[in-house]
Amino acid sequence: MRNPYNPRQVTEVSLKPENVDCIVFWTKNPCRSVIPGEPAFVERLSWLDDRGYKYYFQFTVTSYNQVIEPAVPRKKEIIAGFRNLSQKLGPHRLVWRYDPVIFTPEYTACYHKKYFAYLAEVFAGFTDTCVISFVDAYPAIQSRMNRYGIYVPPEETLLETAAFMAECGRRNGITVTACCEKSEFRQTGVLPARCIDPDRIKLVTGRDFVLKPAKGQRSGCCYAESVDIGTYGTCTNGCIYCYADRRKNSVPVCDPESPLLGSRLMPEDKVYRK
Repeated sequence: MRNPYNPRQVTEVSLKPENVDCIVFWTKNPCRSVIPGEPAFVERLSWLDDRGYKYYFQFTVTSYNQVIEPAVPRKKEIIAGFRNLSQKLGPHRLVWRYDPVIFTPEYTACYHKKYFAYLAEVFAGFTDTCVISFVDAYPAIQSRMNRYGIYVPPEETLLETAAFMAECGRRNGITVTACCEKSEFRQTGVLPARCIDPDRIKLVTGRDFVLKPAKGQRSGCCYAESVDIGTYGTCTNGCIYCYADRRKNSVPVCDPESPLLGSRLMPEDKVYRK
């Protein structure tokens, strides 16, 4: 993994089965092929199963069109992919993410309530948990937010929207949780999210072990200690609200022979073992 703030610093992490407790995948479309002409990601899961890896998914399904999420397939395709993956893995291994929740003149609180209610019914029985979060005005995306009319509404709007989502979840057997939101959200029935969730990891792995809280995360984050092997700028979905998309109109390197995501190891790199 290349350090995004010190590009010459590279950390090596072992992915040998005996060194991996559980893998948590974040995705908007696991049915897509990473390399054109190759099998889709979900078609490769048997490779992990055969080697004894345990894993679950954080699967994002939002309400936005392709102006906001340019390269994400049509919602019908994504919804079908979600349900099919749940049938393959089980609802406990698929967490639905409806985030970030953005507000524009088109995407109002009423709009989100309508679409969230629809998705909650569609996903009833296919997942047990939904994670929501309201978009943050990161400096890196502020100009994009202004360009697309994205704004942060009054807090009472956020709380009322969250309460509606929590009730929709309850009606459909889905616990709604919030990622790094204020403690006031608990009064709406929305619980704090744990994206790296010790209880879910125990359920998925069948092992009873203790995971420490992660260090250095944002306030309100309930992550368990883990190693993030993702890399900024390697996703091609082009979502306008994404703070991790730092590319300047370039396509990330995708070299199956490289030990790095989005780049290659160079002679001047300093490699440290985790």
